[in-house]
Amino acid sequence: MVLGANGYVGGEIVMRLSALFECKVTAGCRSPATFQQEKGALKNVNVIYANMAEPPTVRHAIPKGIDTVVIHSLNRVERVKQTTQAIDACKAAGVKHVIVLSMMCTERPQTLFGRQFSEIERHVTASGLSHTIIRVPTYMDDLVVHHSDTIRKGGKMYGPCSPEAQYSIIAISDVAEAAARIAANPSAHANKTYTLVANVTCERDVAAALSQALGKKITYERIPYHKFRSNMLSRGMEEWQVDGTIELKREIDEGAAYHAVSQDFKTIMEREPLTVEQWARANAQYFSNYAC
Repeated sequence: MVLGANGYVGGEIVMRLSALFECKVTAGCRSPATFQQEKGALKNVNVIYANMAEPPTVRHAIPKGIDTVVIHSLNRVERVKQTTQAIDACKAAGVKHVIVLSMMCTERPQTLFGRQFSEIERHVTASGLSHTIIRVPTYMDDLVVHHSDTIRKGGKMYGPCSPEAQYSIIAISDVAEAAARIAANPSAHANKTYTLVANVTCERDVAAALSQALGKKITYERIPYHKFRSNMLSRGMEEWQVDGTIELKREIDEGAAYHAVSQDFKTIMEREPLTVEQWARANAQYFSNYAC
């Protein structure tokens, strides 16, 4: 079962499980109709209503004795409460193994996101459930959300960090495939914590990768933090999310260790993760003037 299947990452995990493994999958969604409209009919996938913002729906949705549940936390200010309640529901249902998606920033608990995910990790570890924790950094796919409009309009990326400030990054497709591989054989990954990373990069190098993929010059322009904050709020992000993102950006800007070298992805998948350059070539259409 995948909880949070309406989310981009959760939905991708469902798709990988359906395509790559002969197992029955339950997609727990806050909007089953939206999931089915976006994903279509998937082999061996049962789509049901299970909303982590409504704990009783999760408790009633988890089949008794199910092998594995993947929990992709909702991006909500109540993330800790909702995710820990989902973990408790898994334990009550006799789930054999739980996979929790977390973030690298757990090692920086002074930050909002770090506090959230460190609490979630402590809860699943203390639950007594067989579990796997998957820590991820920034997603490459967030480049579409944050920069596609300004790149299409003027070939610019805007952000508050130094163009040379380093951070790790990974593609959602790689995280989804690794999570699916773990879910298909959970006993091999019991009580392990993995850090999945690809490139150590910076905004200057991301702009160069996009320039190469698009065949035109993309430049990164540093802007003040207050302007970055206004831009995020104007795009409809909630204030707590904006605050957390700014904390993360400041930490990166000041040289905090949000860049890591890890072989965990290769250990799980027996291949290298996508680089920023490979991802940019595969997703160039989202930054083109002719993008859908």
